[in-house]
This record gives sequence, C-alpha cells and structure tokens, in this order.
Amino acid sequence: MPPVKILIAQDPRALAKTEKAFTGYDILTALDIKAADYWLLRHEIDAFIIGAHFDDSRGVQLVSIIRNNFEHRNKPIIMVRLLPSDNAQMIRTTFGALIDSGAVNAFLEFDENDPETSKKIREAVDQQLQIYHIKK
Repeated sequence: MPPVKILIAQDPRALAKTEKAFTGYDILTALDIKAADYWLLRHEIDAFIIGAHFDDSRGVQLVSIIRNNFEHRNKPIIMVRLLPSDNAQMIRTTFGALIDSGAVNAFLEFDENDPETSKKIREAVDQQLQIYHIKK
C-alpha cells in the first residue's frame, strides 16, 4: 500500500513544525493557493492540513477549492492554528462554522512554543485519519 499523501498548506512560519510531525507520510507542501492548486491537479491526495494563517488567511478559499474538486471533495480537511493571533476568537468562530457546515472535519489549536506541538499535531491528525479509514 502506498504511503498516505497529505497536502500541508501552511504559513512558512508554521510549516516546519507541521511538516516535522508527519515523518512516514508522503507530504506535499504549499505556501500559497497557486502551489496548492498545482498539487490538487497533479496528485491523488488522501487528506489536507490547512493552517489558519495560510497564504495571508486564504485557507477558507482553499477549502472551497478542495470541496469543489471532484477527486478530493470527500477527503478530510483539518484546519490547524499554531501561530498567535489577535483574531483567535474570530478564527475559532469561522472554522467552527466550517465544521458545522461539513466543509471542514476538524479544527486544532496548538501553542507553537510547546516542545510537544509536533507530537500533538501528529496524534490529533492520526486520530482524524482513522475516522476516515485512512491508514499510514
């Protein structure tokens, strides 16, 4: 069985910590919508991890692109916030609404300065992937 392929669309400041969490997975990374769209058109992707601050807060736009893509529309999308934000409550509200609508499967928040952040991200995402019967 080929390794699980995950697209991580993340702000450059949080990408290294997020990427580090997924040793053993086949990882594609995108720092902007254009790169994410490139991967969507060229790869079968099993799951998506989108940062709250991706491409100057264009994560919601990427969710819409994924959900409108026939091949990827039913794949799990996990939103992650690592970076501090003055708009943290607005982000929670927005992603909560996306979860309620079924557009996003989970929203996870972590402290970027916690030395266990990579491990916690991995555990949380692994749990979400198990729900969708996606195995490493």
